[in-house]
Amino acid sequence: MGSTEEQKRERTGLAGINRLIKTSASSLDLRQVYDSFASQLKRLIAFDRASIALIKGDELQILALSSEIESQIGQRAVVALQGTATQWVAANKEAYITRDFGRERQFLTDDTYFREGLRSAIRVPLFSRGEVIGSFSVHSRQPNAFGEREQEILEEVAGLLAVVIENARLFEQTRARAEELKASEEKYRRLIEDIDDGYAVFRKERIVFANSRIAEISGYPLEQLIGESFMKFIAPEALAETLKIYERSMRGEPTLERFESVTLREDGTRVPMEISARDITYEGRPAVSMIIRDITERKRAEEALRESEKRFRDIA
Repeated sequence: MGSTEEQKRERTGLAGINRLIKTSASSLDLRQVYDSFASQLKRLIAFDRASIALIKGDELQILALSSEIESQIGQRAVVALQGTATQWVAANKEAYITRDFGRERQFLTDDTYFREGLRSAIRVPLFSRGEVIGSFSVHSRQPNAFGEREQEILEEVAGLLAVVIENARLFEQTRARAEELKASEEKYRRLIEDIDDGYAVFRKERIVFANSRIAEISGYPLEQLIGESFMKFIAPEALAETLKIYERSMRGEPTLERFESVTLREDGTRVPMEISARDITYEGRPAVSMIIRDITERKRAEEALRESEKRFRDIA
């Protein structure tokens, strides 16, 4: 009868841990829920210290910790992997039970645990995609505190924990990458805003990015430009040639890297432009970038030169 009741408690406890871990998976931060998890686990196994350690190259990081004793090896501590129980667990892909630190201290941290009053421990591997990514360890002040029953429970719990850890790792990697991209994007935008010329990125003829100088040149608000076809801003007399160059570029055919066109401002004014175009990858997809330079003053100077030359020829 006692055994049946004990099995029922174990099933109830494991179900509680399972629910807790599944719920906590959405938080993507294991440390936020670890204390609750440890409390649930204590309904199944008596322990004085529990920790999760992750392998990072040749180091070991204590990711989460629940302890009733002060420990030299605290949360977020980083130790060398070499000579630790986790290294053994990773190499052998199986649990390791130390029944009494007073009789057996095989690993580097065992002396520390023994001095702190701990007498026994069990370390189980954390698997992800068939590889050991760390260990889940439970310690007790009592010798011989852990056996096959505790090993079976902890191996089941470790399987659930590994899922949450991988989710948390993926979240951290994604967040770090997003921050890198944001910083890179801000640096890119500052650089683009500092140039005197207009700069825009096009995909399928539509503007997906533009600097403020483009708005000044076109006479349209910047927010109104994004998403518009750039052909809308080309003067009718220059439209066919500009479209031909753009389409050749999108097909990957050789094109003029620099050509002249005429844009049409919001007020109907025509502005002569020199456009430099090149194929790029923008936000992971093919696109065309253009540097657009207002050459009104150059055209005036060229016209003035032609007039001067004409007058000189007439006099001659």
